[in-house]
Amino acid sequence: MKKRSILWYPKKWKNFQKNPEKVYATSNRVRAYNFHESIKSLPDLHSEIADYSLINPDPFSFDIIVCQKNILPFFSSFKLSRFYGKLVVLDMCDPVSSKFYRHCHHFLDLIITSNYELTELAKSEGLKVPIETVVDSHEVYNFPLKEHHPKDKIKVTWYGVGVNYFHFVQNLAGLLDSNTIDFAWASNDDPSYFKEKGYTKGVQFEMDWRIAEQEKYSWQNFIHTSDVGIVPVTGAKIKSPHKVLNYMAHGIPVVCSPTDAHKRIIQHGINGFFAETSDDWNKYLNMLKDYKLRNKMGIAGRNMVFETYSVKNVSNLYY
Repeated sequence: MKKRSILWYPKKWKNFQKNPEKVYATSNRVRAYNFHESIKSLPDLHSEIADYSLINPDPFSFDIIVCQKNILPFFSSFKLSRFYGKLVVLDMCDPVSSKFYRHCHHFLDLIITSNYELTELAKSEGLKVPIETVVDSHEVYNFPLKEHHPKDKIKVTWYGVGVNYFHFVQNLAGLLDSNTIDFAWASNDDPSYFKEKGYTKGVQFEMDWRIAEQEKYSWQNFIHTSDVGIVPVTGAKIKSPHKVLNYMAHGIPVVCSPTDAHKRIIQHGINGFFAETSDDWNKYLNMLKDYKLRNKMGIAGRNMVFETYSVKNVSNLYY
């Protein structure tokens, strides 16, 4: 049987030759590097990442070309799809223009999104190519289940892109500034963040998720120190649920905004809580001061996420 071949173009692939560590940047890693590493050993598949695992690749020699966020130049995509019979795929995590949705059938064969809201939006804009949804996997490997114990102050954390802290988290500062809460957050280091209360310097975000447990300053080790994770995304309906998945995979209960993506994972009161108002956030953070509840929710969340959202399971679904 002839092997099928797949070539990945992560959104920052042009930087890989000079900065190969960019393959570990979150948006590249989850949808390209992790899946590539998981499926490359399949007997019927040959997988490469442009300018990382294969330098200066010829896309015309591959059967499937997956572009993350940004497509190849129009003429190349058009030729690959229409004249060479290649399967040209766009992997999307954010909305694009209505014009793109209406005309992309000229140079694309398939779109894969990371959440269902984005899929429905694309359909509503007149999309003329097939579209599928494959939710992100978690990135927890070799970490033990978080064991929760009684304590006077629980550690509540958030991690992510720095600008999102100011959009979504900072307005909760009053609730998080408490005698019973120790709040910490992490992002890629930016000197402008250093003065912000709770900011944790030196957390590393660009590394292979499989060695993160060994790396003292990995973001995985940072969130493993948490008692509770928070994921507020008020007003942003189209967001990936990967933060929720990663907290749950550690056995850490989550309080999050009730987006469609989160509702497909969280069972309110069983493996996490939804919060919309300040009263909600205050109520559920107070409830989670009970270490027995944290253990119960943490175990329920970890079991569900490990069963459904492992890199292996999600990458096989993707392929």
